This record gives sequence, C-alpha cells and structure tokens, in this order.
Amino acid sequence: MLSIYDTKGNLLKEIEAENGQLLFDILTDLGYRINATCGGKGTCNKCKVNVDGEDVLSCMFKIDSNHKVILPEYATERVEAFVLTLSDGMSLRAKSVSEKIGAAIDIGTTTIAAYFYDLETKELIHVDSCLNPQAKHGADVISRIDYTINNKNGTKVLQALIVSCLKNLLSRFDNISVCVIAGNTTMLHFLVGEETKTIAVAPYVPVFTEAKIFTNDELGLGVEKVILTPSISAFIGGDITAGVLATGMYKSDKNILLIDMGTNGEMVLNNKGRLIGASTACGPAFEGANIKYGMGGVSGAICKVEMKEDGSLNVYTLGNEKARGICGSGLIDLIACLVKMELVDETGFMEEDFEVSNGIYLTTRDVREFQNAKAAIGAGIRVIAKHAGISLDEIDEVLLAGGFGSYIDINSAIDATLLPYEFRGKTRSCGNSSGKGASEILLDDKLLDTAIEISKAVEYIELANSKYFSDFYVMSMMFEQE
Repeated sequence: MLSIYDTKGNLLKEIEAENGQLLFDILTDLGYRINATCGGKGTCNKCKVNVDGEDVLSCMFKIDSNHKVILPEYATERVEAFVLTLSDGMSLRAKSVSEKIGAAIDIGTTTIAAYFYDLETKELIHVDSCLNPQAKHGADVISRIDYTINNKNGTKVLQALIVSCLKNLLSRFDNISVCVIAGNTTMLHFLVGEETKTIAVAPYVPVFTEAKIFTNDELGLGVEKVILTPSISAFIGGDITAGVLATGMYKSDKNILLIDMGTNGEMVLNNKGRLIGASTACGPAFEGANIKYGMGGVSGAICKVEMKEDGSLNVYTLGNEKARGICGSGLIDLIACLVKMELVDETGFMEEDFEVSNGIYLTTRDVREFQNAKAAIGAGIRVIAKHAGISLDEIDEVLLAGGFGSYIDINSAIDATLLPYEFRGKTRSCGNSSGKGASEILLDDKLLDTAIEISKAVEYIELANSKYFSDFYVMSMMFEQE
C-alpha cells in the first residue's frame, strides 16, 4: 500500500503498487507534478519526495513494501501554463453562437496553449492551457529524444502523452472542425509518432519539415482536419515559422530579429527582405534546469530581484510566498544585480555562493550555467548578423517570442549581458507569436501558403559549421558592461 500525503499531513490518496515500480512513474501517472529535468536519470536531484521520513529521488526509488510518501508543496499545486494575449484588439466571448469552431494550438516543450475561435465571426471565444505532460521524461527536446532511444516504444509513449493532452484540451467544444498546430520540430514529430533520433545527431536531419494536413481524425484528436505548420530545420520549428508570419517581419524593409530563448535558442533575422535563421543550444537553464535551486514559475519561485540604493536586494516571489527556488526571470534579475555589485566579475567569476533569501543560494556553478546559455545566445546573434553583413547597431528591432521573453525584464537581460547592449531601447516582447501565427492560418487558410513560402525562404545557418561561432561564443561569455 502506498499512502500519499501533502506537506500539511492531509491524506491525498492510497493505492496498491507493485513491487519494483518506480515511485516517480506512479506519482506522475496519478497527475502529480514531480520535477525531473534530467528525464529520470538521477542527476538533477529535483524529484525528491519524502518516503518514510527520508528524502529520496523518486526517479530512483523502487517500491518494495508499504510506504508513506509526503509530496513537496509544488507537486500538488495547480499551475496555469503561460498564455499570452494574441493581439490588443481581440475580444474574448464567453461562448460561441456558431456551430463552426476552430482551434489554434502552440505546443511548447514546457507548456501548451490553445485558442478557440468562432469560425463564422472569427472571434476568439476561449483560451486554455496546460503543462506539456512529456516533461516527466526530460525538460528539453534532447532529453526526450534520449528517452525514445533508450526506451522501447519511447516514441509511442511520448506520442500518447501529447495526443491525450491535446484531446483533453479540444474536448472543451464538441464541434471543432479544424485545428492548426504549431510547435518545434521535435514536438511535431512526437505528435505524429515519427522517430526523432536523426534530429539529435549530425547531420541533424528531421523526418519531415513540410506542412502536414491530416483528415478523418487520423491523429486521434477528435478533430476532422488537423494542420501542422511547416518547420525550417531540425531546430527551427513550425513555431518560429508561425512567429515570423504573425509579426509580419518578413514583409518589412527593416532589419528585425526574432528570438525565442527556449532550450533551442531559435532566431530569425529579416535583413530587409532576406530571412536568415539559426538555432543555438542554450540548454534549459532559463527554465530552472541545471540551476541548483532552479524551478519553474510556481508559487514561491523568486521571480524578480531589484537592487536598492544602499546596495541591498529586494526579492519578490510568485504568490508572495516564502522563497523556495529561482525561476528564469528571477535568475536574470539576480545576475544583473550581482554584476552591478561587482560580485560577479567580467569573466563570470564569483568568489562564493550567494544567499538570495531563506537558504536559497545562487552557486558559482549556476553562474557558469547561465554564462554558457548566454554565450550560446550571443554567439548565435552575432553569427547571423555577420552572415547578413550588418553590425548589431544596424538591427532596427528585436522581438522576444514566447512566455519567457514576456516575463523577463529586458533591461536586466541586457545588464546581465544575455542580450547585447546594442539592443537597449529597441527590444520588446511579441507575446505568443507562435499561437498567433497558428490562429492567423486558422482564420485565413491562404496564409498556410505564406507560411510554407516563409519556411522555404529562410537561409538556415548551421552554427557548428560557422568559422565565427567559437570566437563569438568566447566573446559572449564575458560580462562586459556598456
């Protein structure tokens, strides 16, 4: 018998469990959120739960008898995935008056957002979201690809998770006739059940990048017609194609850079009509992985840090709760402050771990993790600009896509040298551009052709083959100030 309690001593559930089962699998199958950014390899130390009075890694603990399990607070919290307003002028009505409903979905590695429309009036009628259930098998796409390689039927497992999740979201309405889905290349492969191992090894060739249309509910989502937006490469997906479409940057005569600072660091530059793209592996540090006290955007996460005039820090947490860890926006603010305080020097050296609040520390290793992530972003930006033959000063506008780009303080990102100082004053969030692009295709099917043209027009740079990447990477490691 497995008895599961919350931190307040409330009995949540009692179940019979077979000896040999992993506790992590049991808990996540029951719907509890257990952090496992390493994908269950026992290396991130974030899946700890209390078993019979002792903290254990749930991904390593096998059931062998009756146990009392106490879950961490975050595991029982309801977390709303980040959903951005698609445009200022959109109205949200309580329910549809039409029999024709359409859905636009953005499948992110971490979160999934769904937007529902009345196809006759083209009004947004409902928004929903959830966490990506595949996260139990790794925080980033490479971890999940590893899972499919190392586990028989791994691809089918991940496909079943995402199909079940989307079907649940789509069940909000029983008359959805069409659904447009955007996502990174790996997420779209998992959705249709295609193997992904060729994405993770050179020469990084996905099974498909083209737009796909499924009819007769081929994917099992309960929707007659499903459209997948076209991807650009193995690591620049249909989410970025949709973002380029939504922002309209492809039509501009200016130099506009779109950046999605997820684990893949995808970016596309419009060089006055010429589209150049790249992807850089910045890792999941911004999502809390590989950071000792890193965590997602849940209650108790340090989300904002400000330096006062006397040099001390104001620390803010989500829900105004006691600090339990640091999320991405808080990490950037904190490092920006420590650089200003000269506790982190220009090389990234910090003499000792820094206590932020209530026993929550930023470690010297955390600074190095952040440094590697920012160097990857900075090098990618500089290689693209070099390829276009322009300086960073000549980039007219910088658009930050996705939830992370909307949460962070842009000035902090520049102070922490995550973004070049040349971008100060010309950087803004463009919200969920992937969801917006999928919505535009849903409401005007001719725009699918435009998205296809965009995906084919992007000149993809393989950064590993760039003779400039290493030098730019080393340059971007530095915490040089303006």
